Amino acid sequence: SDRLNCGMSIYRLGMPLSRRQHKSLTRFVLDQNNLDDDSLSEITAALSDYSSLGSLCVMGNQIRREGCLLLGTIFGSSALCLKEVDLCRNELDDEDLQTLAAALTNATTLQRLSLSRIRSITAAGLRALSHLFSSACPVETLFLEEMNIGDEGAEALA
Repeated sequence: SDRLNCGMSIYRLGMPLSRRQHKSLTRFVLDQNNLDDDSLSEITAALSDYSSLGSLCVMGNQIRREGCLLLGTIFGSSALCLKEVDLCRNELDDEDLQTLAAALTNATTLQRLSLSRIRSITAAGLRALSHLFSSACPVETLFLEEMNIGDEGAEALA
């Protein structure tokens, strides 16, 4: 199967992932596992040899600014070619989103970004995100459901 979803400790999971010889994983789902930035760092280090990995789903965790910087580092390297990142229902705020937007300017493979259900993001954060549409980042699909962005947020994205 190309999908893995687990409830075990990330530190215990990283070791077997880094030791796997057949690295054909294409989708990695770690939704609602209480991951924080340090956990995301551990898991992405273990996944760095998975060049076929196209989708990273970390919905409903505790990813913040350091996690956003880490995603930028991943996109800046040639190790992973992620096409989809799902950050829905994480604890991101406007500053975190600004960090993410700046980090994703090198994301030449990213096609789909999910930020739904992050209610602490306002028009200020969305303004930073709008710069992605004029950068080298080829985002084709952006999910922003249930965010209460209002007219000001919509104008920021326009």
